[in-house]
Amino acid sequence: MSIKLDNVLPHRLSELNDPTSVKLKKLLNRNHNEHAILRDPRLILHNHVPHALGSSYLLGATESQLQHIFDAESPHLVEPDDKRIIHEEITTSNWRKFLGKKPYTAAYAVFFDGEVAKYGGDWRRVVEDYVWAGPEPIINGFSGGLSHPFIHLAYAYEFDDEKVATEALSMGCTEYDPTHEILDNPPPDSSTYKTKSIKEVLSRIRGDKRFDGYVDSPGFVNLFTLLGKFRYEVVEHWNAWVVEDPDAQLGDCAKMAAELFMQTRNNEEGMFDFYVAHILTFAHALRVLFPLWSNEQKVSVLRQYGLWTTMVYIAQLRPGLDWKEEGLSKVDKTPAWDVIFRNSLDSKWMTDVHFPKVVRGMKVVEETWGSSDGLYRRAADVFVERFNGWGGYGSLATSRMSFISSLERWLARFSNRSRRYLPPLNFITIHYAYFILVCLITSVIFWGSSNPAFSVSYTDSLFLVVSAMTEAGLNTVNLSQLTTWQQTLLFILLLLGSTIWVSIWTVLARKHVFEKRFDEIVRAERARKLSRQGSTISLSLPRLPLDLPRLQMALSFGISQTTPPPPLDQSMNATKAGNSEKGDVRPDDERADAAKAASIDRQPTLKDAPEGTREGISSQAPGHITFDEAPHPNVTDEATSTGVSLPGNMNGTARPLRRPYNAPAESTELDTDARNFLKHRSAGRHGQFHDLSSDERDHLGGCEYRALKVLAMLVPAYFFLWQVLACLALGAWMNNYMPDTARANGINPWWLGIFNAVSAFNNSGMSLLDANMIPFQQAPYVLITMGLLILAGNTAYPLFLRLIIWSSLRLLNLTTREDAFIDLRATLEFILKYPRRVYTNLFPSRPSWWLLFMLIWLNCVDWVAFEVLNIGNSVIEQIPTGYRVLNGLFQALAVRSGGFYVVPISGLFIGLQLLYVIMMYISVYPVVITMRHSNIYEERSLGIYSDDVDSTSEIDPEVGAPLLPIGSQPPTLACTTSIGAASARPSVLARRLSRSGPVIDARRALKSTFMSFHGVGVTPPKGSGLGQSGSEQGESRVSFISHQIRGQLAHDLWWLVLAVLIITIIETSKFIKDPVTFSVFNIIFEVVSAYGTVGISVGLPTDAFSFCGAWHIGSKLVLCLVMLRGRHRGLPVALDHAVRLPGRQLHRYEEEDHQIRRGRTIELER
Repeated sequence: MSIKLDNVLPHRLSELNDPTSVKLKKLLNRNHNEHAILRDPRLILHNHVPHALGSSYLLGATESQLQHIFDAESPHLVEPDDKRIIHEEITTSNWRKFLGKKPYTAAYAVFFDGEVAKYGGDWRRVVEDYVWAGPEPIINGFSGGLSHPFIHLAYAYEFDDEKVATEALSMGCTEYDPTHEILDNPPPDSSTYKTKSIKEVLSRIRGDKRFDGYVDSPGFVNLFTLLGKFRYEVVEHWNAWVVEDPDAQLGDCAKMAAELFMQTRNNEEGMFDFYVAHILTFAHALRVLFPLWSNEQKVSVLRQYGLWTTMVYIAQLRPGLDWKEEGLSKVDKTPAWDVIFRNSLDSKWMTDVHFPKVVRGMKVVEETWGSSDGLYRRAADVFVERFNGWGGYGSLATSRMSFISSLERWLARFSNRSRRYLPPLNFITIHYAYFILVCLITSVIFWGSSNPAFSVSYTDSLFLVVSAMTEAGLNTVNLSQLTTWQQTLLFILLLLGSTIWVSIWTVLARKHVFEKRFDEIVRAERARKLSRQGSTISLSLPRLPLDLPRLQMALSFGISQTTPPPPLDQSMNATKAGNSEKGDVRPDDERADAAKAASIDRQPTLKDAPEGTREGISSQAPGHITFDEAPHPNVTDEATSTGVSLPGNMNGTARPLRRPYNAPAESTELDTDARNFLKHRSAGRHGQFHDLSSDERDHLGGCEYRALKVLAMLVPAYFFLWQVLACLALGAWMNNYMPDTARANGINPWWLGIFNAVSAFNNSGMSLLDANMIPFQQAPYVLITMGLLILAGNTAYPLFLRLIIWSSLRLLNLTTREDAFIDLRATLEFILKYPRRVYTNLFPSRPSWWLLFMLIWLNCVDWVAFEVLNIGNSVIEQIPTGYRVLNGLFQALAVRSGGFYVVPISGLFIGLQLLYVIMMYISVYPVVITMRHSNIYEERSLGIYSDDVDSTSEIDPEVGAPLLPIGSQPPTLACTTSIGAASARPSVLARRLSRSGPVIDARRALKSTFMSFHGVGVTPPKGSGLGQSGSEQGESRVSFISHQIRGQLAHDLWWLVLAVLIITIIETSKFIKDPVTFSVFNIIFEVVSAYGTVGISVGLPTDAFSFCGAWHIGSKLVLCLVMLRGRHRGLPVALDHAVRLPGRQLHRYEEEDHQIRRGRTIELER
């Protein structure tokens, strides 16, 4: 008999003010904010809190009972910021890319929260658009995860709750079941019978001998192998089921499920089959959802229910279907439903999240489809009275899952506890790990290579290895006495510890991540094309063509696009009537991967856009005044340019703009070649782009990728060519002009020239000669060549590299036609204009000029001081005047980082020695301050989030940068007056801050103090606002630099003081014996030289090696730590754009920093 299901009246919690309803709403919100949708073990299981709370609420639970259920379940759940959960941003253009990937559970929740906000809170529309859209609707995979996406969605409609709805969508995406392929493209009908009864289908399966001996034990794990072994047989029986009246047949399914559930109970132990219970709760969920769907949609979903039910039935060893009503009370002795409900709430099992769902499921079956003699009420009464836990797992599966769950809980607890005492994983900590591991390994090799065996102690071996790796250049033994292999090992370490060498691998790593991302786009588009072939459902809009071979070719330079792809149709005439009639109601989102992939293929041009295409969507008549409004909430990008959504095409052709659903379809063309793309986008200080759409962000990523390709060739070439040519030049000179100097130390002249060239370029200061550079006081060629190498390899490296890029661009412009090398020119322009987006040691024009000025000024000070402060010094005045001037210039170049000395340092007057201490201490400042001042995320790296903040900040484990000062309020990460959708999407940071209190314990404060691996974090005083204009901007820049210098000073000073104190205490006995040689000043000089990784030393009266060579073992080990720490003080901050791998997280940081500045500007203008 055909029936029509009525709508289930929702309990609108937002409109209910009774205490229980208010409590339920609060608990649902807490669960949404504090817990992920999936949980352990291995994110396999689900967060059932809405199920348990919702069912218990409808059974009549009190406030305290709801709170008790929530408190009992919370410890088993996973926080959204769990380390296994990936927080990469999901957008409207890539949301299908992560289907079936459980670590994206929180990212999907954040994404759908943002979509609901963009729809003005209309979560039903979001569900409709995403669940049913496209030829492969994700609802075809909602039966994954034991059908919990359907169950979760039903509770969203029952309580009119948008948070539960977005959780259901997230769960549906991460549990996207492989069986969707059968539903998307149904296989041919191979059934040998037809029936409308699902019970008959299961009966036939029970008698099908082909399934005999499939498995010996029931359990969920059987589902993973069922389709692999019996796909044909399962589909055969499934196709035999004919669905014509879905409302009535759903009733048959629900009754069958209730009866099968009671049939599978264990009368002796009182345990019920856990998986069969889900057949019943799945049917209950469909009872809620069916009235909302068209008949065709109901048929599709009920067919999915039938497929899932048959698979569960087989996996549970095909239990019997002839349920006997034995053990049930007579109808007149069975309590009423309200009594059964109270009994269930008073049961010890009330906190079991599935227990109340079964009770409600029985009630719904009876009240919707009826029963004879209160059959399902009697069954519910027996269930409540005799339930003693869940079964059906299988003994092996139960023990295995229990073991895995216990092990993973222990590992998670251990990880969480240990993580409190460990620094965050980022570029800084990886850099530390690299240096420490290489030093430890090579020190053992160095020690074992001594001749005679172990003649160099392990302490000296470790010290020399650390000194070479960190480019400090101090030596505790004479290098001329080492074996050739030991010298070679130090030579290799000079290369491995080089700043440029490390930066090469950073560039290559970022380039590789970009390429992987592009490959994923290519694979996703190819898979989409293949899966859509032969589909009976077609899009109402044409798709963007993607030429995959050309995509791969276009990733290299020299290929320009001459034939633009056809423009997309802008119409959006898709209907929403049913699955077959429904077009792709989100055409841009469904086709965005193709657009992104194609954007990689398009090469930039340098022609200006046609007049009139750069001014916006439409031109206004003269004198017509309009307001530049923020983007409409329905725009499908998370952040669009203010007032106009700009296209992301790079080949000069137009692509349609995304528009709100209620906006008229307008066609807009805008030239988007590389130059105009950058010109028309909102770029802040240091190349910080903001208010870009998702496609424009991907376009910007393409620009960065091409820049990285150039740098991946240019930087290694610079690194190797400089050293190879210098080795040849110095080696040949040594061999021809001063071979005796080398042979006097037992060194081959060629080897001396090669070693000194590499040491000079990498600013180590190590030399195979015991006298270092003193023998070359009157060798201008050697001094000039090595002085140039010192500049090229470190202090002036950013200037040399920028000069090469600028000269290359100028050369291209002067020697080639305008239409030649278009892509290379555009890329070089991008690097010159926004260098800090792609490389740490490349700066914009103004900071580069500032760096040049500082280098000239500091070197001039050192040079003049060398000549003036040594007047009357016989050690210096015995050098001929011309050579003395050249020696002063070389020593000025070497004293701040080079580490060589052309005159004995101990022979200099004390005033110059003190100046050298200061210069070694500030050696890294010009480059590192320029680097940090030009950082893309300058505000975030400085920890600037409010006017009045404490200097101790909470460290974000992802970035290692200060996030929230103690005692301050969480920052507003997006202005409500701008970028609409971005402000509506809560970030993981915001969610974390919303749960954290204002007080940070002492342990965290100590961690942030002693484990902050970069000299930043000081905040500006009140009044140093961001975003100021006019003369205030100049003052703000100076203020930024001053704060960075103060932060670096605070970062350095305590290390130096502590090291000097410890070494002075250790060397007290030697100070007593020789107070002149072991004076406190000499110790300070040595420690500062080590910390600045310079390498010059006052030396010893009786030995040629460094002063520290006469120290005790403890002092040498302390100095090793000082060298390691000093090598890392010149690194970029952990949040530096140029050292972080490409990802959506960087885009979020960029937008948030822009909003911080914009918010502060608004406050200052009030």
